[in-house]
Amino acid sequence: MSRSSGSESKPFAPQVLSCKLLIDGYNLMYAIGYAQAGDMRPKALETGRNRLIELLAEHLGPAANQTCIVFDAGEVAPKGLPKFYQQRSIHLLFSSDYLSADECIQEILQVHSNPKRLVLLSSDHRVQRKGTARGATIRDSEDWMNAIELLTDRTLNDKQPAEEALDAARQNPKLSASDREEWLREFGF
Repeated sequence: MSRSSGSESKPFAPQVLSCKLLIDGYNLMYAIGYAQAGDMRPKALETGRNRLIELLAEHLGPAANQTCIVFDAGEVAPKGLPKFYQQRSIHLLFSSDYLSADECIQEILQVHSNPKRLVLLSSDHRVQRKGTARGATIRDSEDWMNAIELLTDRTLNDKQPAEEALDAARQNPKLSASDREEWLREFGF
């Protein structure tokens, strides 16, 4: 629901309406440990957002410019930031016109130009239901990170214990070109 009137939709930038990956930003940050429950300090949130953007930009490669991350904003975007901007090719939107990022994402889903080509990343069940109703592919935040961990630099053979493989992947987070392509196919790019 929009803050201003309770029912009117706000116009979104064309990049938002045609994105292929739509992410519930703070939801993913909490899932991967880039934000801590109850820590709403602006600097902590900024640090977490920047870490998330760097992680996604590295793993998405050229698909980063087809990605939109929506963050909760309260009444305004964080000090010094516009409501909508681009960083590392990823489109970022603060939900200052909405009561929450979840409501903003639901509105984007409603007006998206081609929701059947959209991958929605959120663990929020209301957002997931809306995405499913519009034909989007749904991924939980936790599942997304598991996919990243398992797809990062698979140089180890299948005889190696899974825990050792994950430890090695964490030590060398670079993706090979073939792994990046497989990862992008997995998520519909």
